[in-house]
Amino acid sequence: GEGKSISEKKNFKLKKKHKVKKEKSSSNDGNKDKKGAAKSEKINDVKERKLNLFEAETGNDDAYISGFSVIEVKSDDITAEIAALSALPGVTTVEEDAMMHIMSTDYQKKLRGEGGVAEHVREIQDSIKATADEIGGYSNQNERRLAEETTPYGITMVNADYVWNKGDPPSTIKICVVDTGYDLGHEDLPTEADGVAGWNDPSGEFGLWNNDGNGHGTHCAGTIGAIGNNNKGVTSVNPDPSNFDFFIGKGLHDSGSGSDSNIMNAVEQCVNNGAKVISMSIGCDGSVCYSEATNSFFEEVYDEGVLVIAAAGNSAKDYWGYPAGYPTVMSVGSVTSSGSLSSFSTRNEQVEITGPGSSVKSTVPNNQYDTYSG
Repeated sequence: GEGKSISEKKNFKLKKKHKVKKEKSSSNDGNKDKKGAAKSEKINDVKERKLNLFEAETGNDDAYISGFSVIEVKSDDITAEIAALSALPGVTTVEEDAMMHIMSTDYQKKLRGEGGVAEHVREIQDSIKATADEIGGYSNQNERRLAEETTPYGITMVNADYVWNKGDPPSTIKICVVDTGYDLGHEDLPTEADGVAGWNDPSGEFGLWNNDGNGHGTHCAGTIGAIGNNNKGVTSVNPDPSNFDFFIGKGLHDSGSGSDSNIMNAVEQCVNNGAKVISMSIGCDGSVCYSEATNSFFEEVYDEGVLVIAAAGNSAKDYWGYPAGYPTVMSVGSVTSSGSLSSFSTRNEQVEITGPGSSVKSTVPNNQYDTYSG
């Protein structure tokens, strides 16, 4: 990529052969069943060539799902290094580890020309309304502490209150947020006493799951599960912490960026700890984003009965971003409070649903609240 030295350190994912008990079927048919023809056709031309190469070399046409390892190399010839690694026994794919980041945007960027004037006006109005709702609760101009509970516009837009009136669910569900972490101890969020748990890379490179030095992960968690009816801050789509458990996967640094492989590790921990829904407001922008190994990984997660949801992106155009672009991941676009498409939202055939994403008020670290878009 631009500005990169060919001799710098690179992370690579090695995909290894692992047979699994699974009915043999064409890759296209399987992906169409899971997410539709348009996305499967775009992805499976690559995947089928890899699978056919595996069959030709081994004489075994059983379906397989991959595991992966991550190694760090330093070489003056990255192409040769990839070729050498690819020749190792049991390795079917060697890919550069993509860089991931949070899906967040700000109004200054949009006002410089991204999106139409009408959308900008609507989003500015959303921001003004959200700020006006908070003014009475400020303890000073530098803090966003709400004196009483408010209901973000998105809660009623998605009819969350209709679900609340249906009564408690028959059992609790575990929801995983893979992001920059979680501000454990926030006055308006569930605590460990409510079943909150999490994971971070044991090396400590990404920090602790229960500390969010960025704020994005805590903001996403608040939209999902801020405590309701406590006269504090905001409410959420799941206001009763007795009805669900949070599991937090710290997949990104406090800077808001990280690696595809660490996202996969975080998701794996979510699944291993019983999560049935995984939320990821993250994505990848650049030439090295699609990964065959990651695609296979999310197929495994799908087969475990886990719903994985990811932000479509903030490209403001027809752009295929990942992980939202994988066939077994639900891609979510953004709308304003009026229900119109946000000017920054990615818009293409992979987007399956949209939700409130312009000027969303939620929790941020240190018992504070803020309005984000993305």
